[in-house]
Amino acid sequence: MDKDLLIQNVIHFCTLKKEYPTKACEAAGVGKSFVSDVRRGQVPSVEKVQMLADYLGVTTSQLLGEETKKEPTYMRMDHPLKEENNWDISNELIMPGEAFYTVPKFEVTYDHGYYGQTVTNLYLKHVSLILGEEPRLYDSKLIRNKVDLAGLTADRTNTYNVWTTQTELWKKSLESAEMGEDTQKQLKAFQEGESTENAGYTNNTNTPIVLEQVRTGATEHEGTIYGGEYSSTPMIVGYTTHNSNCTIQFYEPYYTISYKELSEEEQEGMPDRYYVQREKQELILKTPVRAGCHLTGWSGMAFVDEKVEEGRTIFSFDWEHNMIHANLGDETVTPRYDSGKTITFNANGGSIEGKESVIYELHMDSENFFDIADHIPQQEGYQFAGWCLKPDDLDGSLLKHTENYDWVPKYRDDIQVYAKWKEKPKETETEKETKTEEETKTEKETENREQIPDVNSKDGQKLSGISIKKLTAGKKKFTVKWKKAKKSESVSGYQIQYSTDKKFKKNVKTKKCGKKKNSLTVSKLKAKKKYYVRMRKFRNVKKDGKKSRIYGSFSKVKKVKVR
Repeated sequence: MDKDLLIQNVIHFCTLKKEYPTKACEAAGVGKSFVSDVRRGQVPSVEKVQMLADYLGVTTSQLLGEETKKEPTYMRMDHPLKEENNWDISNELIMPGEAFYTVPKFEVTYDHGYYGQTVTNLYLKHVSLILGEEPRLYDSKLIRNKVDLAGLTADRTNTYNVWTTQTELWKKSLESAEMGEDTQKQLKAFQEGESTENAGYTNNTNTPIVLEQVRTGATEHEGTIYGGEYSSTPMIVGYTTHNSNCTIQFYEPYYTISYKELSEEEQEGMPDRYYVQREKQELILKTPVRAGCHLTGWSGMAFVDEKVEEGRTIFSFDWEHNMIHANLGDETVTPRYDSGKTITFNANGGSIEGKESVIYELHMDSENFFDIADHIPQQEGYQFAGWCLKPDDLDGSLLKHTENYDWVPKYRDDIQVYAKWKEKPKETETEKETKTEEETKTEKETENREQIPDVNSKDGQKLSGISIKKLTAGKKKFTVKWKKAKKSESVSGYQIQYSTDKKFKKNVKTKKCGKKKNSLTVSKLKAKKKYYVRMRKFRNVKKDGKKSRIYGSFSKVKKVKVR
């Protein structure tokens, strides 16, 4: 097993699926550290490779690189030079295995002869395609390969005779021609002969190419037919023209992407290459989050379209229609930062997302509110009691209200919060199935706090409860349905929580959707796993010019086992 090739293929297929490798591996059930484990030398089991391949929608052979190392697959097409494209395909990528060839064009024109007769000119244009004795071959874009002229295989011929080409116009010219017995013999003699020339090639170089220029060769005189009173007047003249002396640019199948000023952890899951292909492609770079910094873009990329979003940057490019503007080659990219507000979660003896600390960027102008209360660390033997601003004064700096950004210090870009813990009480066998009095009291206080009246509503009514109407299992997914709230309730949306813990003390995930929705499908779950689901309403409010959010009570918890 080629572990480097396996890692490259995992990253590649995740990029095509527009997912980060860590998240894809976790959703596939092989563990989010799968790529890191392989990189450290661990050999994955056949079962895990199969699970990951199934999730990515490929075969295990494709994932392991046993079928082919040519990536990605593309729709095969041929490239004719013809009148419709003015015999110019300089903007078309000719991929390995594809053919390019000429399509002859027959034309009839008329001239006035020296003796006042009408002279019919027969032209059979673009009869052949010849690379030429010294074709212009450019290798400036090649890094790992060399120009392979032998790989341009001549495999298409054109057998022709300008005199036997049948068109209605040509037939009328023959009928009107004043040809005697001698000229008829000439025509018959011309029609008996044929010529064969090469008309096209197949790209077997294993590299993409572009046929940048094809120059038309000299016009060849194929003979003259005489007629008239003395059978000596030129009546019909035949010509052929040929294509030759090609100019070809060679490209690599792919070019590499390396990263400057990024740690090994920050580079995990980043694409390591981009492909030269005719289909539009997107490369997704996850945002390396740094304390007190905001990513504004990347330096060094040759892509046309760069879109920076929350958590990622999308580079997109249509190579085929922009070859003339593209500076293709191996790229080294560097992130660009301005100052920005970030929050560092310090688990303070526990772990959050499997780490001692994690950093998130606060997009305070975004509609997607980042509630730090939704991020709960874990520590065996302890209960999470909230986030605090000071590690040496946990009680005094405990953040009790995180439903908006009012708590965010205005003078600090790198905000540190620290987990507060309280030791779990020792439970009796009876208490294991019931909540402690303290837990019940805490939940009741939370519920009362969430039931603050909406100051913007006319009647100041609280949000009512909600129930899950239907919970349906699918393959690595479930769908939850509910009855939409009445318009009079001024609901802004719905919050859905799911967890593998029926008490929602750990592994809690949260989804939000708008007020017009009455269902939500949660996918990329672990197969054969049981999930607990609950939901509630929420309303966005504004008081004294500040945005806030209030919630209704949670529905009864329902469980579902995904397939």
